[in-house]
Amino acid sequence: MADGHLNKCSECCKRDVKKHREENLEYYKNYDRKRNSLPHRIEARNIYQKTIQGKNAGRKAKIKWKMNNLDRRAAHVIFENAIKKGQIIKKPCEICGSVYRIHGHHDDYTKPLEVKWLCSKHHKEVHKNVKRQTRGSDSIPAV
Repeated sequence: MADGHLNKCSECCKRDVKKHREENLEYYKNYDRKRNSLPHRIEARNIYQKTIQGKNAGRKAKIKWKMNNLDRRAAHVIFENAIKKGQIIKKPCEICGSVYRIHGHHDDYTKPLEVKWLCSKHHKEVHKNVKRQTRGSDSIPAV
């Protein structure tokens, strides 16, 4: 309005904003993804991660991930121990043949010793594709 005020209370305004976001959720998810990858935001995150608060937040996030993904963590530990004991030997990337920065990718965490060998670049691509596929499903809760 001309006087700088809305013709509704703040609670009504919050309700309307929340409703609009829910009705246009896909748009806002895409907007947030693009906004998150802006160079100044990436730089700010990197700077924050080097602060004490950022390091503590990172530790808390890792602990939370471990608690929420017990099956994945168990598979990783079993797999890492098998590599250390020499029961499994790293192989080149199955996509490009690279022998540098090789990761074992689990398609099924109930089979911790069965992995695809991928370089870090291709491992990230596989996880991006998996995220894209799950985004289309109803598995992601509404924000």
